[in-house]
Amino acid sequence: METKVCSKCGEEKKIEDFTKHNECKNGRCGTCKQCSANRVSKIYHENIINSDYREICNEYKREYYGKNKKKCNSINSEWKKNNPDKVNANSSKWKKNNRDKNNSINYKWKKNNPDKNNSINYKWKKNNPDKAKKHTISWNFKSRYGFKLPEEIIETKLIIIKTKILCKTLKTYETT
Repeated sequence: METKVCSKCGEEKKIEDFTKHNECKNGRCGTCKQCSANRVSKIYHENIINSDYREICNEYKREYYGKNKKKCNSINSEWKKNNPDKVNANSSKWKKNNRDKNNSINYKWKKNNPDKNNSINYKWKKNNPDKAKKHTISWNFKSRYGFKLPEEIIETKLIIIKTKILCKTLKTYETT
């Protein structure tokens, strides 16, 4: 079994405990993996705490994005296409953590785009008639009495409405 002495901690360790490095004499780094990890961790934490470093990184990112907008946007859109689950999870997480900001953004958009909002609502109601009826029942009750109806009662009301519609249809069918 081959061994090597770490230049940092001075301990003799197995050769596998040293990172491979083609430019070093025996193909391995002089410091062991543990010492290298400790050094990188220390530098990372020092720089994270150092706000100047963060500011420099953020400034670099802003400049890079400014110079390479098309490239960055194409990479981002490609990633979004390939990772829809991650995009949805991140979006949901952001909306949950920023509920007020999200509501404000939605309110402004709806106010500035009433036609688009109405067409989106119309399409959704057309494609989801049961959900739309549930929503209407729940909203009407909440606006009148100030609290939300339990889901079971909404389901029951929906069944009653469907039954009434079916009865009207049958009566119309019988008379013709």
